[in-house]
Amino acid sequence: MCRLLRISREDLIANLDKSMFGFVHPDDIGRMAYFGKNFAAHTDEKYDVFFRWKTPKMEDYHIFHSWANHVLVDGVSLGFFFYSDMEESGKNNHILDTHYQKYANDQMYQDRLINLPNLFLLLWLQKHPQAAELEIRI
Repeated sequence: MCRLLRISREDLIANLDKSMFGFVHPDDIGRMAYFGKNFAAHTDEKYDVFFRWKTPKMEDYHIFHSWANHVLVDGVSLGFFFYSDMEESGKNNHILDTHYQKYANDQMYQDRLINLPNLFLLLWLQKHPQAAELEIRI
C-alpha cells in the first residue's frame, strides 16, 4: 500500500490514525463510509468502490479502485481489501496493448520481419471473401 500511495509506512499509519479518509476526496467520503459500514456489518458481502485519493506527494487526485471480500479463518470473519491506482493500471494496460499489437500483427495479419501479409491472414481471407474489400495495410 505504501508503494502504491508513494508514502512511507510511518506517514501512512499516522495519517490513518488521524482520519481513515484523510487522503480521500471530500465528495467521496460519505459514499466510502456508507459502503464500508455495510461491508463491516455484513449487510453487503462485497465491497467494490471507486474513489479519488491524493497524498501530499501526488500532484492531483488519482482514481483508486478498492474491493474486498469476507473470508472465514478459524471461525473469524476477516475482510481482505485490495487497492488499485486506476491511472497506473491504465499506463500498464497501454504498455500491454502495445505488446499485444505487435503479437497480433505477427500472428494474425502481417509479419514484421518482411512486412507482408502472413499465411493466417491469407487463409482467413479465402474463407471470408467479402472481407477482401477491407483495406489491408502493408
